[in-house]
Amino acid sequence: VFRHTLRYRRGIILLCFLYFIQIKKFIKWIYDTNSAMNIPLNINSIKEEDIPSMSIFADKEANPLYPVPILMNSKELQDIYLLIKNKSKDYLYKEIRR
Repeated sequence: VFRHTLRYRRGIILLCFLYFIQIKKFIKWIYDTNSAMNIPLNINSIKEEDIPSMSIFADKEANPLYPVPILMNSKELQDIYLLIKNKSKDYLYKEIRR
C-alpha cells in the first residue's frame, strides 16, 4: 500500500509539473506572437488623468456582462491600467515568465 501511495503521489507531481511547463510555453507563445505583430506590452500613451474615467467605463462595461474569472472594481482596474502604463516591457515579460 505504501509503495502504491508513493507512486500515485509521484504521478500527480509529475502531471502538475508537465501542466506547468505547458502553461509557461503557452504564455511564451502569446508574448512571442504579440511581439511578432508589434503589439506592445505597455501603453505609454495612457494619460494619468484619464485612468479614473477609463476604469469606471471598464467597470460598467465588463461587470457582470462578460464571463470573467475575476470581477474587479474600479480601483482594481485603475491599478491594472497603472501597471500597464508604467512598467517596462522587460519587467512585464519577467513577471510572466516567473
